[in-house]
Amino acid sequence: MVKWIRPFLWALCFVVTVSCTSQSWSQEREHFELITGFSYLEGDFGTDTTAQTVYMPFTLRYLGQRFDVGLTVPFVYKDSSGAISIINGRPIRIRDDPISNVIDLFAPGVGDLYLKGRVYLFDDPGVESFLPAITPTARVKFPTADASEGLGTGEYDFGLGLEVDKQIESFFLFADFGYTFIGDPPGTNLRDQIAVGSGVGYQILKSLSASVSFAWSRALVSGTDDPMDITTNVSWKITRTFTATPFVSFGLTDGSPDYAVGFSLSKRFGRF
Repeated sequence: MVKWIRPFLWALCFVVTVSCTSQSWSQEREHFELITGFSYLEGDFGTDTTAQTVYMPFTLRYLGQRFDVGLTVPFVYKDSSGAISIINGRPIRIRDDPISNVIDLFAPGVGDLYLKGRVYLFDDPGVESFLPAITPTARVKFPTADASEGLGTGEYDFGLGLEVDKQIESFFLFADFGYTFIGDPPGTNLRDQIAVGSGVGYQILKSLSASVSFAWSRALVSGTDDPMDITTNVSWKITRTFTATPFVSFGLTDGSPDYAVGFSLSKRFGRF
């Protein structure tokens, strides 16, 4: 997979550069966003042990006129069998044997580093049109996590995706589609990941909204359950630049955590 990383990064830089140079820069707005949070996930994933995971990401995002690009460095704690690893902030089964070698029951550490870019290709024209906003995405994972402790796979991944959203009066609809090329750790033959999600939300107040969403992705190991989840969250814009978003999620199959709870906090800054 390493041979794909360099052209992928060049493509990401090209898209961001074109978007940046082809649009005029707006003044008097925040150009950076700092995002952090906490999530606790628990489930057995079809094994005979329960996996408990804590994921705490720290993301610094640059907000361009027609794009954004962010770098995420997470802290991870995992207590589970060696059949489970952390990919994209979630525990996921990477081996088909029920137990595999049991790892250190206390395995904290730095997780995989992620670089993600988005380009705001088309804006939502408004309620008079049925056309949605369309945002292509690209992401690369750098294997900085300790694979021997199950905090990552030790391999590069990269993916492409598409985000779609539409505002209709006080309601908003959203969906996303993604394909991730998964690197294979030694002794495994993981499938690439296809992921689809959709949801609906409601703007309760100007500073408060709530949403519910469904997500499905293809299992990395053939013969195991595909992850499927239902997630609800509330987004509270405490100030113009500070937002808090608590959430709760429930797994619908053994491929997902039984449940997950957490929150995220975002702060925009760098006004010029």
